[in-house]
Amino acid sequence: LLASNVLDVAARDTVLPPYAVKVVNGVRIGFIGSVLKETPTIVLPSGVAGLQFMDEAAEANRWARELKNKDVKALVLVIHQGGFQSGANLAGTPIAAIASQLDPEFDVIVSGHTHSFNNALLSTAGGGEVLVAQAFANSTAYSDIDLLIDPESQDVVKASARIVTTFAECPLSGPCPPEVAPGLPAQVAANAPDVVELVD
Repeated sequence: LLASNVLDVAARDTVLPPYAVKVVNGVRIGFIGSVLKETPTIVLPSGVAGLQFMDEAAEANRWARELKNKDVKALVLVIHQGGFQSGANLAGTPIAAIASQLDPEFDVIVSGHTHSFNNALLSTAGGGEVLVAQAFANSTAYSDIDLLIDPESQDVVKASARIVTTFAECPLSGPCPPEVAPGLPAQVAANAPDVVELVD
């Protein structure tokens, strides 16, 4: 559990760790977590009493600076915010607004909240690009994200994602029943290409 932008008002500190670093094949990858700054408007007041929800991008950038100072250069933002994608376009969505303020060191955003399909590139601050992936909701799909990382620089040189559905489209014998995941295959097909790649 990570939350970079949720503060305990009394303690003036994050209620959960803001980030975690995982070592994969000798490369350190930083994961920064964030929730909606609008959380107090969508949950019961008793559920957020004593908490302050800070700006998602500002806090993500703050902790990204700390990770970069520790020579962690592969950065993933896991955030409870997303957007409704049209074709390959996520422009004008809440997640695009956040991405546009992010440090260009971010390589991937794992998005959520909208329970929709996201697999697109978005602009970051300073003209960079970040790969954004969201795999619908309720375990109907998962984001298969691949990172190619230079072992010398420890930085991502290529990122790609596929949104893979988990439902059984057809039984082993006989026709596909219409009640199986109604509309979801069509929604996948109507969205962006299966694989979106970011190359730094």
